[in-house]
Amino acid sequence: PWHLNPAVWRKHLLDDILPHWLDHAIDADHGGYVTQFDRHWRPIGDGAKTLVSQTRVLFNFTVGYRHTHDDAFRHAAEHGLDFLLARFADNRLGGWFWATARDGAVADDAKLAYGHAFAILALAEFARAFDDPNAKRLAINTFDTLNEKLADPDHGGYWTRADRFWRPTDPRHSQNPHMHLLEALLSLAAVADQPDILAAARALANLACDKFIHPVHGCLEEYFNPDWSPLPDRNAGSIEIGHQFEWAWLLNRLADATGENACRPVADTLLNWGVRFGVDPVEREIGRASCR
Repeated sequence: PWHLNPAVWRKHLLDDILPHWLDHAIDADHGGYVTQFDRHWRPIGDGAKTLVSQTRVLFNFTVGYRHTHDDAFRHAAEHGLDFLLARFADNRLGGWFWATARDGAVADDAKLAYGHAFAILALAEFARAFDDPNAKRLAINTFDTLNEKLADPDHGGYWTRADRFWRPTDPRHSQNPHMHLLEALLSLAAVADQPDILAAARALANLACDKFIHPVHGCLEEYFNPDWSPLPDRNAGSIEIGHQFEWAWLLNRLADATGENACRPVADTLLNWGVRFGVDPVEREIGRASCR
């Protein structure tokens, strides 16, 4: 089927998505990227910049370069990395700030595991695309800082949010930063030959397989108590369909990288649950008809 054809999505990325971001996202006045637009690609909002928005766009431009070797993507990626280093790096206490104003003034100095996961991912992919040793070093340093400052030594995983001084400020645990950190570590392992990186990825996968899946319904849950025990339904967050597919993909990627298949059955469970409850059979038929 068309939606399982990689060539379709490659063309969509390179021809339909990334050219718009090249044309509109580069903030020539202040550095970094503008990331909020209306459907006509007119900027909206106050131009605030978050760690996750800047690093996701940086990641996309590095992927664009890797697939095309077009220097426009290289320049766009270098532009974003320069802003990241100048405005988001906490050179005194380590790690990365969460948000700046459009001009780069720090607006939120919190430290989020979610944002640091995307920083590792973007830096690792920049290192891969451009064979850049400094980006590789920064990705490894970010991984080391996260382990030193935000790891939960008692129950595993990482705290969700901390203040600038790395004091946790959210008592709940969340699966989402761990999902994206697994994604980031798989990219980092591809450019940095360090056994501790894949060991950390395995630990994240084991935590997910042991704690994140509802024991009765077989779906991924979002929020947990500090000891990773389940929260009441009203506090556990909604079930995110897309996260079922993301975890299935990442657990299989890790198995491919390590040859260890213990989590593949959990990946199958999540994939089956996502297809069963997340795919609208009516819309699927409409989609098939429109692509014939």
